[in-house]
Amino acid sequence: MLFVVGQNASTQILQEGEPPMSVTTQKVIGMSCDHCINAVTQEVTAIDGVTAVDVNLDAGEVTVTSDADLDLAAFAAAIDEAGFEVGGT
Repeated sequence: MLFVVGQNASTQILQEGEPPMSVTTQKVIGMSCDHCINAVTQEVTAIDGVTAVDVNLDAGEVTVTSDADLDLAAFAAAIDEAGFEVGGT
């Protein structure tokens, strides 16, 4: 049996028995280069439960896949630690 899970305009198809994942996309202000991608990825990956981080420089967005709903306060702290600022969603 397949389940379709959607959140923040993202959709995933899960196999029965597979744990649900959360996908969250947030705007991040100030990213412009590969160093930015590396800094953000390193800090956000350190958040408990995060399984993947995708940084889109052109859109100024960071998409995070995690085992449960993303802790937005921890995300904001990680972005701040990387030297950037969370914008609107």
